Amino acid sequence: MTIGDGMPRWELHISIASMAALVVLTGAAIGLVQNGLSMSELREAFPFITALSLGAIAIVLGSVLPDIDGNGRIRWTIGPVMGAFGIVPPFIGRSLEEGFTDGMMFIYHDGARLFLLFTAIGFSFLLVPFKHRGKMHSIYPAVIFGTAWGLYTWSCVSLGIEHAFLVGGLGTFGYTWHLAMDGKLTF
Repeated sequence: MTIGDGMPRWELHISIASMAALVVLTGAAIGLVQNGLSMSELREAFPFITALSLGAIAIVLGSVLPDIDGNGRIRWTIGPVMGAFGIVPPFIGRSLEEGFTDGMMFIYHDGARLFLLFTAIGFSFLLVPFKHRGKMHSIYPAVIFGTAWGLYTWSCVSLGIEHAFLVGGLGTFGYTWHLAMDGKLTF
């Protein structure tokens, strides 16, 4: 699954990032089971589990973002993808704080507007004349994405700043994973 210049297609980036996200989540689950946590201890570990889940989402999203400077289908699909990813942290935050029903009501009301906002942001990348594998294929946008995603999830979900760093770090990891697969991991 490569394109004419030997670079992996964005579908391959998503597949490998999904596997990486599953490895992160599986490793955490095995670690929790191996330690034999009781229910009260599991409640204490819940913010860490939530942060890992949001970090797994960030790995997948970060693994496709460098290709928004391409000319293929990804530029047309990134809008709804960003919209869907954009409503997940507030939905999780609302569900954890006020219950699942309130989380669903968020999606029905404010979540729809948030989805449209993030979709519009994703589609706005169509207006920017990117050079394919140009500035978006460097470490700086990776750090910006990781920082922005960590701060966004921190503001939406009641997590500590250390968990926000974990989420942002996993987002940066997903982005740099893409760069490494393309052989473009440069500063």
